[in-house]
Amino acid sequence: MDTSDLSLPIWKRPGFVYRYCNGIASTYETYYCILGLSAFHQHYSEIKRLYTPQNAFLLLDDGEVAKVLEKFKMTRIHFYSIEELAYFDMYKHGPSFVFQYQPIPPCIYGGSPKKLTIITPCTRPGNLMRIKESIPFEYVEAWVIVYDEAFTPNAHIFDDPRIQEYGCQGHSIAGNIQRNYALDRVGDTYVYFLDDDTLMHPDMGSFLETIEPNHIYTFDQQRNAQEFPFTETLKGDTIEMFHIDTAMFLIDASLIKDIRWIVDEYTADAIFITECYSCHPETWIYVNQTLSYYNWLTHLEHT
Repeated sequence: MDTSDLSLPIWKRPGFVYRYCNGIASTYETYYCILGLSAFHQHYSEIKRLYTPQNAFLLLDDGEVAKVLEKFKMTRIHFYSIEELAYFDMYKHGPSFVFQYQPIPPCIYGGSPKKLTIITPCTRPGNLMRIKESIPFEYVEAWVIVYDEAFTPNAHIFDDPRIQEYGCQGHSIAGNIQRNYALDRVGDTYVYFLDDDTLMHPDMGSFLETIEPNHIYTFDQQRNAQEFPFTETLKGDTIEMFHIDTAMFLIDASLIKDIRWIVDEYTADAIFITECYSCHPETWIYVNQTLSYYNWLTHLEHT
């Protein structure tokens, strides 16, 4: 359905007035109409403030709304899909109200678009040339490679101003010390963690054209179905242990602040992502699109 010019009859509870969550009217009794889960996450702080017994809500979306509302303890919000509302019998027999579709602004705090800092902890420098070829540098401020000097002492491969190479003393599980070393050198950019055994997804460039400041983005991942959790596509709509991977996560550096990776913990990626999300739940946007790979260079070697 083309929603660029959407007029849709909606059943209206008697005595309630419909308003958009991005244009809230101060009335005694209000039915707030939220257009999609992206709007729910983007306006979470305002919705949470208004989530009181005297206010009612209607959320329109085609996703797994119930699961999200349960997570945020907002189960009093009523929800329907666009398709359900188009054939919703109640509006035919009761009072009806027609609203015009309005796009929800994707930016919470405003500001200019930001470029990307890519962080790669490295013990396999032989993969770096292939990784470089996969990076859309027009959206990248810097690719920061931090070598584990226990494996790659005095490594320096590139003569490219867009690429920063460092050596870091101290071995840790899965390059977590190296990631923290790079985070201490990140400026006012977005941050993306790209391991040295995978590639950037070819659709990432077009997605980076759309990002706004001050957000956490998660997205889906293409995987080898022979590895845990035994699926070809891991959905990025759940920020929990074993449901989120390093490469499925993009964050504005201003939201990270002092959060760092646990050095000697293999599941530090999920812990780090969960901690960032817990500090800023209202900034999270899930993108229902495959934009990352899992261990893709290793996967290609075995196919």
